[in-house]
Amino acid sequence: MFILRASKALKYYPQKMAETRLFIEMPGKDLPIVQAHPVKDDAFTMTVKGQVFTERKAAGETIKACMPMSGPGKPLDLGEYRGFPMQLHCDGSKLKVTMKRYLADYSLL
Repeated sequence: MFILRASKALKYYPQKMAETRLFIEMPGKDLPIVQAHPVKDDAFTMTVKGQVFTERKAAGETIKACMPMSGPGKPLDLGEYRGFPMQLHCDGSKLKVTMKRYLADYSLL
C-alpha cells in the first residue's frame, strides 16, 4: 500500500509542480502585450473579422452575428482585442470568446 502511494506521489507531484510553474510564468509573458495596448479612460478598440470597432455594442453584435460560422468543436478566429487573438466557440446557445497568447482567458456571452 505504501509503495503504491509513493509511486503515485512520484508521478503526481512533479507533474503538479510543472503545471504550477507554467501558471506562474505565463502571466509574466503576457504582461508586455497588455502594456503595449493600454486602456485609456473608457476607450475601446476591438477588431472583429477585419473590421475595427470603437463601440462595445457594435463589436458585440458582430460577434453574435458570427455565431452561425462556429459550431461544436469548430472554433472561429474572430480578431483581436488589446493585442490578444480572439476565438469564438459556440455550443448550442452558449457562446464563449477566448483570448490567448500564453495564458488563456475567456468570457461567456
